Amino acid sequence: MRWLHALTAWYRVPTRDLLIGAALFGLALWVGLGHVATTQFHRDEARWVGRAYFIEELFNPGSETWADAELTRNQPPLASYLMGVGLVVQGRDPNTTPRNLLYDFGRSERWNQLRGRIPATEDISAGRRTDSFVGAALILLVYTVARRLTNRVGGTIAALALIPNPLYIYLSSLANSDMLLTVCVVAAAAAGLALARRPTWWRAVLLGVMLGLGTSTKLSPMLVAVVVAAYGVLLLVANQPWRRRDDEDRIRLGMGLMLMTVPFTAFATFVLSYPYLWADPIRRIIYMFEFRSSEMENQGELWQDRQVAGTFDAIERLRQRMAEQFSVSSWLSGEVRERIGWGWTLPDADLLLGAAGFGLLFLLAAHYGLRSPHALVILLLGSQVAVTIAGLQADFERYYLPILATFAIAFGVLIGQLWDWRQPVFGFARHRLRRRSGQVSQVTDGALTPVSGGLLSRYRQRVRPGGHGVPSAPSSVTLTAARTTPDRPPAAAPATTAFRTLVVSVVLAVTAVVAQMVAVTRSRQ
Repeated sequence: MRWLHALTAWYRVPTRDLLIGAALFGLALWVGLGHVATTQFHRDEARWVGRAYFIEELFNPGSETWADAELTRNQPPLASYLMGVGLVVQGRDPNTTPRNLLYDFGRSERWNQLRGRIPATEDISAGRRTDSFVGAALILLVYTVARRLTNRVGGTIAALALIPNPLYIYLSSLANSDMLLTVCVVAAAAAGLALARRPTWWRAVLLGVMLGLGTSTKLSPMLVAVVVAAYGVLLLVANQPWRRRDDEDRIRLGMGLMLMTVPFTAFATFVLSYPYLWADPIRRIIYMFEFRSSEMENQGELWQDRQVAGTFDAIERLRQRMAEQFSVSSWLSGEVRERIGWGWTLPDADLLLGAAGFGLLFLLAAHYGLRSPHALVILLLGSQVAVTIAGLQADFERYYLPILATFAIAFGVLIGQLWDWRQPVFGFARHRLRRRSGQVSQVTDGALTPVSGGLLSRYRQRVRPGGHGVPSAPSSVTLTAARTTPDRPPAAAPATTAFRTLVVSVVLAVTAVVAQMVAVTRSRQ
């Protein structure tokens, strides 16, 4: 196991996190691959797998493939690149259909099949297996974000709350682009979390790149990048740079400037990934947004039962989806009822728990400040959720996956914080303090290692001479346990206890308000 410890030390990943992540990744991959053969064919798969040849044309920008046409305006190319790579890795030819004979949505499936516009079953299966791998990567990212915000329990619960979700299972066994979009969004949240913990320019660039790759999958992350830049301006104004006095103010000013560059990085990444845009980037991006907007309107008109009449209707449809089709609590109740003959009926449990987790995240962001990891995660994931709901004009299931991933992370944060608070809340004895070479915590290589894993010690700025965080501390300073014994831990600070009481009260209030809204909505139906 020495190689494992060396690997985790090199990437600064604890061995337990690596093992938990590997187990969750393997479980998600097993679930996705297990449904590849049974998932019903969707006509969108013919388009995504049919455009797998884009990967061959990526290095040929002068090809007719990148001419201004409906095919290039319709969807960004990253998911098609992914399908091409997946097919090649699995020994399949990325030229699955004639290049000028893609699936015609105005015709029946039989008509398209007779004219060779649908890829072979083996190619469709290869594309589905590729998305199963991407879905497993999403679970790993969900664990990472929730774990960094709370602890291993919160990260594990967040991942396990998403794996059995029917929508996740469906999309992880379908050749489509929505799983890749969600991966890019959650990866951007992880990059934003890292940026908030230690602001550096390369982390800001990484955040922009992830949003750019998300835009190269679907166009909505570009709007999220604009929101991030506006948040950077807010940090500058709130910091009052004209009254800057200390190093901490300069750090906040720097982070605001970093966030303001995110849209430019995202734009550059999007343009570089799509040769169609190279001839006239600004105008052709406008073409894509206009084409996509008109396509969404046409979808709403073609499928009247799925047409969304505004934002409130979109929220109500989301509630219905989570209560009926995307409910993990209902799935768990069915499994329990099948085995012991008894279950429960809580259709809105997923929505209530997700709302409570979101409320807790807002409180944590207010507690730690605008520059905290919690604030950046809320900004990135919340913006994507808002863009999805505001732009929803046709009620198709696949559009809800980023929202479900966000709810899973919020639920994991809720459980993780409750796990951190279980001892002072219920009066149980705390865990014994770990001693390392006779010390509870010490400053090593300029980084402060906190003693406790509770709320106030969860987020600590690093102490680096002349670097990020609070002013530097001498390297010889150590924190010993002279007055702290494992048998008699120190009492919780009054401020900590008061904040926990406030958080629990607000979370209960938010849950009650959402429950009341659900009850009123049902009474009107």
